Amino acid sequence: MVKPYGLKVTFNGDTVSKAGIEKENYVVTACVSFVHRNDGGEFYNFNVGGMDSDLRDHLNWYRTNVGQGDSITMEVIQGPFDEPTERFKVEQSEEEKLKIKLEEYHYLKNKLKDHI
Repeated sequence: MVKPYGLKVTFNGDTVSKAGIEKENYVVTACVSFVHRNDGGEFYNFNVGGMDSDLRDHLNWYRTNVGQGDSITMEVIQGPFDEPTERFKVEQSEEEKLKIKLEEYHYLKNKLKDHI
């Protein structure tokens, strides 16, 4: 097995996580999100997460709100890694999956009505 990669994450000068999974099948991500919605809702956050692909467990190592002037740095590393702070499964029934697909369909149908 090739030794897996992970991320050493620093937020405003403090190391907050060494995220990674000692397995062959994994996902590790770090993402900054800026969200503004039509209804006035908004949020700005940074999340370090991933997935244990063998167990289909979703993982979180670090999550925080962000603002102007915050500094985030990431370095690609190999283990040892920190244990995730959260581990959970996302299970959906067939009914829930269909409901989500129908919501997406109606959203896109309305959004594209002038183009179809």
